[in-house]
Amino acid sequence: MPLNTGTGCSLGATVAACLGAARIAGLDDHDAVVAAHALFAAAGTLAARTTTGPASFRTAWIDALHELRPADMMGLVGVERS
Repeated sequence: MPLNTGTGCSLGATVAACLGAARIAGLDDHDAVVAAHALFAAAGTLAARTTTGPASFRTAWIDALHELRPADMMGLVGVERS
């Protein structure tokens, strides 16, 4: 992702969306931030499997963000509580 412009800004917007949804649901802010980062990591993992360069990665990553479901993420990222 460091070769693609705007991923940090996109992450910020996703964190904000997750925070809004978590607060409505009565969930912890920290968990929402972790979820946003996990979503980006999972999408990056999927995109990296099928691409060879930054331009194709960008497109595949955006598609993965759109298509990922919560159940899909469990096998793509690991989150540990400390």
